[in-house]
Amino acid sequence: MEKNLWKKNFILIILVVVLAAFPLIFVADGEFGGSDDQAEQLITDIDSNYKPWFESLWEPPSGEVESLLFSLQAAIGAGIVCGYIGYLIGKNKGKKESINKKKIIADEDMFIICDNNKIKSCMGCFECWIKTPGKCKIRDGYENLAKLYSKSDKVVIISQCVYGSYSPFVKNVLDRTIPYLLPFFKFKNKEMHHIARNKTRFDLNVYFYGENLTQSEKMAAKEIVKANSVNLNTKNFKVSFLEDQGE
Repeated sequence: MEKNLWKKNFILIILVVVLAAFPLIFVADGEFGGSDDQAEQLITDIDSNYKPWFESLWEPPSGEVESLLFSLQAAIGAGIVCGYIGYLIGKNKGKKESINKKKIIADEDMFIICDNNKIKSCMGCFECWIKTPGKCKIRDGYENLAKLYSKSDKVVIISQCVYGSYSPFVKNVLDRTIPYLLPFFKFKNKEMHHIARNKTRFDLNVYFYGENLTQSEKMAAKEIVKANSVNLNTKNFKVSFLEDQGE
């Protein structure tokens, strides 16, 4: 991609040079003047005795050559500036495309849900239950999480343990899986839980990592995963802690 970008910029520079040289070659009788000449003429009109205090080391043999060199200088400068701007735009575009591709990485046997800093929080509008059953209305690349759940036989969550719970991103992902459930309730283990939209059941394995996790944080994390497993109607669940791994 970067190679193609430099190729385009080089072609752009050539076009700018050709565009600048075109009138100098084909307009033979044209008169070309610069701001320096006009300034010198104005100073002479004001003070006829004025003498320049500096002489050029080299002067072009003709006004046309001088104009050509000036135009060429301007063209090269414009090409460099435009090329750099194009490079920044292309680099930023490539970065955005790379980030967008990393929302959900699909393989034959697995889907990897990644944090690209683009996921939006559940709004609690419940349109995934009323207007678009099973699908979130937010179009940010994470609207089909419920569909992915329904195709899974195992869901593995790797999350930093934050005050005995999930990381903000994982919490957002779990909140956005509400379309996997129906708006109806039933009692499970003397508790009220949602009914799953699909009959598919999967195993839930959660791996928490962090530094100096306390026993209370571990207990809270286990209870949260247990509640999630009941609500998602999983077959089995497992909670593991990978301590002192940092971020």
